[in-house]
Amino acid sequence: GIGGGGGGGGGDLGDIAALVYLLVAYPQVGVPVVIIVIVAAIVQRARNPERTTRRAVGRLEEMDRPDTSALAGIKERDPGFDEGAFLARFGRLETAVQEAWARGDMARTRPLLSDGLTRRFETQLAIMRRQGVRDALADHRILESRIHAVETDSHFDTIHVAVRAEARDTEVAASFSFDEATATARKAPLRPYAEIWSVLRRPGVKTLQSEGAFGAQCPNCGGALPASQSTRCEHCKALVNSGDYDWVAAEITQPEEWRPGSTGQVPGLDELSARDPGFNRQAAEDRASYLFWRWIEALVGADAKPLAKCATPELRARIAEQVKAGPAALHKVAVGAVDLMAVAAGEEGGRDLVYAKILWSSARSNKDAAFPSAHVLVLGRRAGAKDDGGLSHARCPSCHGPLTENDSPKCDYCGENLSAGDADFVLDDVKRPEEIRVARSAGDAADGAEEMASRWIPDMGSRRERNLLLMRMAAVVVADGQITRAERKLLSACAKRWSVPLEVVEPILTGAVPADVSDTMKPSNPSGFLAGLVAAALVDGRIDSREDKLLRGVGKDLGLDDAAVQVMIDSMKARAKALQSVRVGR
Repeated sequence: GIGGGGGGGGGDLGDIAALVYLLVAYPQVGVPVVIIVIVAAIVQRARNPERTTRRAVGRLEEMDRPDTSALAGIKERDPGFDEGAFLARFGRLETAVQEAWARGDMARTRPLLSDGLTRRFETQLAIMRRQGVRDALADHRILESRIHAVETDSHFDTIHVAVRAEARDTEVAASFSFDEATATARKAPLRPYAEIWSVLRRPGVKTLQSEGAFGAQCPNCGGALPASQSTRCEHCKALVNSGDYDWVAAEITQPEEWRPGSTGQVPGLDELSARDPGFNRQAAEDRASYLFWRWIEALVGADAKPLAKCATPELRARIAEQVKAGPAALHKVAVGAVDLMAVAAGEEGGRDLVYAKILWSSARSNKDAAFPSAHVLVLGRRAGAKDDGGLSHARCPSCHGPLTENDSPKCDYCGENLSAGDADFVLDDVKRPEEIRVARSAGDAADGAEEMASRWIPDMGSRRERNLLLMRMAAVVVADGQITRAERKLLSACAKRWSVPLEVVEPILTGAVPADVSDTMKPSNPSGFLAGLVAAALVDGRIDSREDKLLRGVGKDLGLDDAAVQVMIDSMKARAKALQSVRVGR
């Protein structure tokens, strides 16, 4: 286990008595000594390792303060934009989505949502149906909505809307009709909830003067939209949920987990954007979200069919082998964040690669607590392919036909082999963050700890990532079957430094978490995990003696000798300035 030491003694009272004696008997000596002691105590308090780490974490969180200044630019480009009218329209969108969710059919809201968000809802509904339940909702009412933050770049304007609402919400049997479910929900207590919705639109798009029947009219030509799988207008052929013509909801986040977009410098993004001007962060993240939910659906359904048209044959074969043992026990699946981490532009004949980190959580059953996870989705496509950069990608990139649910990797309309990734990104792999090595280019095999991009280390500005890091440390601690007092003290110290409640690891330490769940939290790449832990310790620019002891103890539990740990510490210390200058993990 992690080694630790005690300390402390009973000499404090004696020291105080000595100072008092000096003050009374020899004030000319005692007064300066007391002043020096007080100044030293103040300096020591200011330099206290726990305080400096908490301050550093706090500064990272401060970087996520909402900013609405970009709203002025939207109004300048779109004189018809009115904040009150926008929020009223958003209210109708949110209400329409809530009703569609309660009915268990998201078809009517597809024009209003990105494909990634639609797939999230449809997958969650499919999982609930397999588990024999459905959600019941009644008396939904928005209490307040306001613009929380605004972001803009050359590809999209993004408005984050904070909403407070209330509803009666409960679970009923899947066999219940909508009316029966609603009647049951009316007996449930009225509970408030809060969310932040992110809606996107291309810069330069003008506010619609008339929207007709909400969600049933093409924002480009005004023609009627059919309630079907397709988001392509039958009249003008526009992809109505692409963000090219109107606002589209792309993400829903809990307020405590909301953060601004991945606005830092994403390695490789500029290079690929120069080759493919349509490629952009927002669409790549939405594509990653879409593929994540397809992956989850395959695991829960014990069938690789959901990945037939959007994953490589190699990955589908691995998933098919994995699910032979039966469906994965994934309940209450929720995504906290999807962040584009790195991009590698491929050479001719190779592949462009996109790395997106997904922070998510799930429980083994609806009665169990949910535990966090982090994975990196590796997306690939043929180098040289071009992207239209929109948010509508649940369709064939060649003929724009909707993707049907079957085992064939080909488009049912034009025969394009979609799983090859010749025209759009498909899922190449799913890995743990510490397993990732980002190549300098897609044809380059990066190797070694020095090649690990700083963006793969934990983002200490994210409470979810700090929680997960502490839980993974706890999983390492309990691996040897015993938890010492020193190990508990060190975990407690980390919890204080990172402003994380120690309670999050208690189920792991007490054995309340099943062994197979705890096993999934253990690092699959010890060196990579330790590198992230060292970087977390360096959040305030230094590693103090207690952190040094922690790192060596964790390294020992991971099977790394002291020399290997020291090499890692020295390497990461040398890069400390670079790590501090980048929004790590974003």
